[in-house]
Amino acid sequence: MKSKKLLIPLIAVVILAIAFAGCQQPPTKPAEKEEVIYIGAPISLSGKFAKEGQMSLWGMQVAVKWVNEKHGGIKIGDKTYKLELKYYDDESKKETVQSLVERLATVDKVLS
Repeated sequence: MKSKKLLIPLIAVVILAIAFAGCQQPPTKPAEKEEVIYIGAPISLSGKFAKEGQMSLWGMQVAVKWVNEKHGGIKIGDKTYKLELKYYDDESKKETVQSLVERLATVDKVLS
């Protein structure tokens, strides 16, 4: 009997969800393509500095999210750019860092 009492509200919720799904208004004009500034760095996500690297990554992700959500990105002149983070695991090896920085700069075109 309990299952029948739960079934009726569940069916009502599903019907309402289906009914309201079709009510979304289409955008009035096509969305403009957002311009992006890529920032990046090699980060130790494995190896002996993995804990510190993970905390650094979290901090960078929070900062990027905050700038994009609270401020709409970074304004330069009369244009606003969203931030995106690009990173690679340097495996806590200093020998790997230089090649990853070069890759970020030349291939990924990030600001470091």
